[in-house]
Amino acid sequence: MSDVFVVVEAYPVHSGLTAWRGDDPTVLVMGADDPSLLAAWLRFYPVDSVTLVYRPAVARQARFAATLASGAVSAVPVAHVTHRASALAAVLACSAVAPRREPLVAKIEQLERVLTTSRSGVVLRSLSGLNDPSPGLGRHLASLLPWGGVSVVQFAPEVHFSRESKAGTGSADYWLQAWRVTEGDCPLVGPLQSATVERPVIDVRAEYGSRGREFALLGWPTDVREPFGRCPVCAADCLRPVCPVCHVHVLNQESVA
Repeated sequence: MSDVFVVVEAYPVHSGLTAWRGDDPTVLVMGADDPSLLAAWLRFYPVDSVTLVYRPAVARQARFAATLASGAVSAVPVAHVTHRASALAAVLACSAVAPRREPLVAKIEQLERVLTTSRSGVVLRSLSGLNDPSPGLGRHLASLLPWGGVSVVQFAPEVHFSRESKAGTGSADYWLQAWRVTEGDCPLVGPLQSATVERPVIDVRAEYGSRGREFALLGWPTDVREPFGRCPVCAADCLRPVCPVCHVHVLNQESVA
């Protein structure tokens, strides 16, 4: 039994519901086109909880999948985490959080903090097919110039566009390869670390409209915040007014005292 994190994407490399790493069944990647997959999977695999991690573009499908899963196996709590990072950052952050020996509430809050404070995005040959975030007409036209380099689009912690010249690198293909995010032997926790993965998460061309690679620089926030209050359902200490697992308002510490 374990806490399972499911990254929901519109264009996963592998169809269906699959483990991102063969030796790590606690982090799965699921396509948004079939919301019933998770419910069917839960009937055969006993888990303590499921957390769906998704971007706003697939929020409707992800929430529908959560509803079907809750109906199929009501004893398993289903939580949600919405993010604006790259899909690569999502699976790496989930891989770092999943094995921690902490309550699910704490894992989810750590996951949200990592995804909102880490640097992630995508390196693209062209911005012509990118809609979210919108590059603007000027950047869109500049990316079509044949002598230009590649575009680096940062999604989090804030949206940022930049151009990388191919001067001194031989060709723009250098950047598409060099920005691979290679995975290390251990989870990416600790100070800012560059992490690239040979195992892609999504079809970058289908998702962003151009050939390229996602990247992620994961940082582990060190600030410690006091709990806001305790969840009246699961009794977990929460850092915000609503429990991320039970979705109910927590009891403020002052009112409890």
